[in-house]
Amino acid sequence: MKTTGIFLILLIISFAGAAFAKTALRLEAEELEIAGCSSGEASPINFSEDGYAEDGAFSGDQTLFWRDAEEPGAILQLNLPAEKKGSYQLVLRLGKYRTFGKFQFMVNNKPVGGTIDLFGFPEKDEVVPFSVNLGEVVLNEGDNLLAMKLLGTNDNTVMPNHGACIDWAELTFREQVTTVTGGGGTGETTGTGGTTVTAKTIEADEMTILRCTSGEAQTRNLAEEGYANEGTFTGDQSLQWHDADSPGALLELEFPIDRKGRYAIMLSVAKYRTYGIHQFLLNGKPLGKPMDMFGNPEQDIVTSFTVNLGEVNLTEGANKLGIKLIGTNPETIMANYGAGLDWIKLTPVAQPITNNNKVK
Repeated sequence: MKTTGIFLILLIISFAGAAFAKTALRLEAEELEIAGCSSGEASPINFSEDGYAEDGAFSGDQTLFWRDAEEPGAILQLNLPAEKKGSYQLVLRLGKYRTFGKFQFMVNNKPVGGTIDLFGFPEKDEVVPFSVNLGEVVLNEGDNLLAMKLLGTNDNTVMPNHGACIDWAELTFREQVTTVTGGGGTGETTGTGGTTVTAKTIEADEMTILRCTSGEAQTRNLAEEGYANEGTFTGDQSLQWHDADSPGALLELEFPIDRKGRYAIMLSVAKYRTYGIHQFLLNGKPLGKPMDMFGNPEQDIVTSFTVNLGEVNLTEGANKLGIKLIGTNPETIMANYGAGLDWIKLTPVAQPITNNNKVK
C-alpha cells in the first residue's frame, strides 16, 4: 500500500509539473518574414564574418540588420507567429553599436516597454549583443506584428545611420486569453493548469468623472490630433487631464465591480514631455508609489506604457480611482501637469480554501 501511495503522489506531482511548465520558443530574427520596411534596408548579416563582432556573439553568427533609415518615424515590421492566443513573456536579443539609433518596440501596433537606445561602445568598431525583457504581451493565434520604430539618435553617435539589429525573439507562454464582452467593460478569460479567472478591462474614457478639482479632463483622440501614433491607445481614445493649477489637484473616477474580492490591478497610462508626477489612489488610499508621466522630451508625441500596481481589495458596486498631482519632472518642457489614462485592468486573485471559506 505504501508503494502504491508513493507512486500516486509522484504521478500527481508529474502531472502538476506538466500543467504548469512554461516552454520558451526562440525565433531567429533573420528567419522572420519582413512585413514592412518604410525606410532603409533590412537583411540578414554575419557581423563576425565582416569583422564587426566576435565569433559566436550572435546565434549562428547571423542577425537581422536594419540600416540607413532616413529619419525618425521609420518602421520595420516583422511577422511574429504564435501557436495559440495567449499572454506571453517577450524577450529580445539585440545589438549595440556606435551608430545605432533609439527605438520603440511595438506588438500589434501597441508600444511595449520604453525607448531602447541601441547606441553603445563608441570607442570600438564592434557590435555587442544584449538582451531586453519587454514584459508580457497578448498575441493572437497565427501571425502577429513585431515592429520597431525609429525615434532618433543618441547625442554621442559617431554617425547617425539609425541602425538596429535583432538576433532573436523569445516567447514564453504564460496563460490563455479569450476575449469576452459584457456590461461595464471588456473581459479576458485567462487560465493555466485548469484554473480560470476572468480579467476585466475598463476603458478610462467610459468611466464616470466624479471630481476634477483643477484643469480639464476629457476624452481625446490623440492620433487624430497628431499627438500619438494610431493604435497607441485602445480605439485611439483615452482620457487626458491637463492644465491643473498646482500640486494637490485631484481627478477622481468611478468604476464598477460585480463582486467583492481581491484583485490584481494594472493600468495603461501615458507619457508626454509636459506631463506631471502623480499619485494613484484607490477609494481614497494611496496605491503604489508616485508615478512620473514625463517622457519623450525630444519629440511632440504621447506614448503609452503599462504599470502593475499590485493587489487590492475592492467592494461590490462603485469604487473610486483617484489621480493626485504631486509635482513636475525638472526636465519638463512646460509644466501643464498633464496625465493620461487608457484603461484599468482588474484580475480576480484566487483565494486559498480555508476552514472559513470552503464549501460546506
